[in-house]
Amino acid sequence: MKIDRFLKLNSAAAVVISAREIGRAFNGEFGNIGMTIDDCLILTSLYFEKDRSSRPSALAATFKESKSNTSHIVSRLEAKRLVRRSSLVGDRRGSVITLTSQGEKLALKLIKIFDGIQKRLESANGGEQKTERLNLRIYQIATLLTEQD
Repeated sequence: MKIDRFLKLNSAAAVVISAREIGRAFNGEFGNIGMTIDDCLILTSLYFEKDRSSRPSALAATFKESKSNTSHIVSRLEAKRLVRRSSLVGDRRGSVITLTSQGEKLALKLIKIFDGIQKRLESANGGEQKTERLNLRIYQIATLLTEQD
């Protein structure tokens, strides 16, 4: 197609198209367990937190997600009995999300999947340090594209 040259030279188009492809690949990895990449990231992140819990606002900030969408993700995980939502002591407006024992078991499986993906990326990019530099560059590009003038 005539647009092919434009797509090869346009970084914004490359980022968007690549993000779609990566999203499809991740959904393929995690789809067989009935979860989206967002579900998996939140579940896994809770596993690494003290008391296996976090506030929804902290999760939203960490993953640069809206509070509303984070709430939807948590509701899906709650419906699957992977997390429990409870009110904060002393602040009934706030809540805390905690992994259930079933959620902890699944989080361990997810960590193994993430580790496998990471090993493939490191192998393809020449090791951990080069992959870390690549990740930094990807975050820099995302920040550049989202900055407001």
